[in-house]
This record gives sequence, C-alpha cells and structure tokens, in this order.
Amino acid sequence: MPNDLQPRAMAVAYEGVAIGQSYEMWREEICRSFCQLDVEASQGDRIDCQVTLASLSHLSLATAEGASGRFSRTRQLLPDGCDDFVLVTATGGPTNLMRNGRSTSLLQSQMCLTEMNALAAIGFDGNQQFTTIRIPRRALLSICPGAEERLSQPLDPNSTLVPMIARYYEMAIELARDLDAVGQRTTANHLVDLIGLLLGANREEK
Repeated sequence: MPNDLQPRAMAVAYEGVAIGQSYEMWREEICRSFCQLDVEASQGDRIDCQVTLASLSHLSLATAEGASGRFSRTRQLLPDGCDDFVLVTATGGPTNLMRNGRSTSLLQSQMCLTEMNALAAIGFDGNQQFTTIRIPRRALLSICPGAEERLSQPLDPNSTLVPMIARYYEMAIELARDLDAVGQRTTANHLVDLIGLLLGANREEK
C-alpha cells in the first residue's frame, strides 16, 4: 500500500465470484495497487472478505477478515521490487501463512514475520481475522539486524510485548488520523521499536 494513502482507515469489502468486472476492479485497484498482493477465493469460487487499510507514516496497516479469500505475493508481482517485512497477527482464530513453500500455523494472538520479496500467501478457511503491519526493510533491520533469522517462525504469544504491539496497532488505526506528520512518524517509530524488541527477545530465547 503506498505511503501517501491518507491515515484515515479505509474499509473495502468484496463478496462474490472471483471472476467478472467487479472482481477485476477490486483486485486491481485495491489488492494489487494498494496492497501489492493478488487475491483469489480460498473456499469454492467465491470471495467473502473485508480489508481495512491505513497508513501511518512509513508503515502500512491492514486488517483482513472473512470466510473466503487468499492474498498472495506471486511470481508475477515479485518484480515490483518491494522487499518490506510484514508482521502478521492471528487476531480472530488460527491463521496459516505460506512463505517459499513453507507453512506456518499461527494460533490466536500469535505473531509471525514474513516478507514481500518471497512467494507468500495468507488467507481464510472459515470466519477468521488477521492483521498485518508492513515495515520498510531498512527501518526494521536498523534496530534488529537479526530480523531475517526470525522469518516464518511463530513468536512467543506469552511475551508482554505481544499485547503491547496489538494495542498500539489498534490505537494507530483509530487515532493516527488526528496526528500531524511528526506525530505519525513518532508513533510509527515506536511501533517498529516494539516489534524489534519482540524479535530480539525471541532470538535471545532460542
């Protein structure tokens, strides 16, 4: 999602078959242009989901929920050069994440780091919800040089940093629109700092 998107959260829903003009418009204008992802049905031939999008300075925030939908970084999209990290949180039921053919299962409240420069996919197999925080690679590596070692590994859900990050995300979605550019940048930096601490703490526990 481009960083010039207004900070006010934007909710976009689609319910219908994964074919036709309405689907192609939603797929191209929202999923491919904003999220740099492709989307298809995960249950039968119908998509049933809602995505809430917002930007916070250099971060992109998204909440996806529904009964059918699979969001993917495909071979066709990888040449766009995006190499951001993405922190995924299972916020409504278990979530399964794929990266380079490897499956990672997340339980409720678990978090996992993935990346945009790999073949990856995440979706629903029932009524579920997950959130994502997209972080420029350099921003996270500058405070957590070992972040790449934590890719595709569920992070400790018992860490006190997990609910802190989740609540910070919720506040950012709700209140970021009321902050000026300096406030948004400061909030985004605090959120990245917390994520770096979580990744670093898990690395030390290995």
